[in-house]
Amino acid sequence: MPRSLLARWMDAKGHLVFGGGSGGVPLDTVEARIEDAVRDMGRENPLREDVLRLEYAAGWWLVVVRRGLRGYEPCNLTQLQNALHLGVSVRTYRQRLAEARDCVAKRLGRRA
Repeated sequence: MPRSLLARWMDAKGHLVFGGGSGGVPLDTVEARIEDAVRDMGRENPLREDVLRLEYAAGWWLVVVRRGLRGYEPCNLTQLQNALHLGVSVRTYRQRLAEARDCVAKRLGRRA
C-alpha cells in the first residue's frame, strides 16, 4: 500500500522535495506546501504547530526560540519529554499532535 505524502514527510523529518536534476529551484514542493499548512495552523493554534515541530524535529528551533526553551536537543526525545518542555500533559500533547496531523493532511488533500 503506498504511503501518504504526509506520512513520507513525517518519516523524512520534514524534508521532502520532488523534482528532476534540472538544477532549478522547485516552486511548488510538497515540503513548501506542508510548511505553509503548518504555519497557517500555528496562527490559529500555536501549540499544535509546536507539538508537530517537536515530534518530527521539523523546524524545532523555531519552537525553541519562540518559547525560550533552554537546553532542548531533539535527539531521541519521548513524547513525555517533549510535553514537559512545552509545559503540557502527555494527553494534551498527543491530542494536539493528532489535531495537527489531521489539519495538515486535510490541507494537502484539498490542494492535491
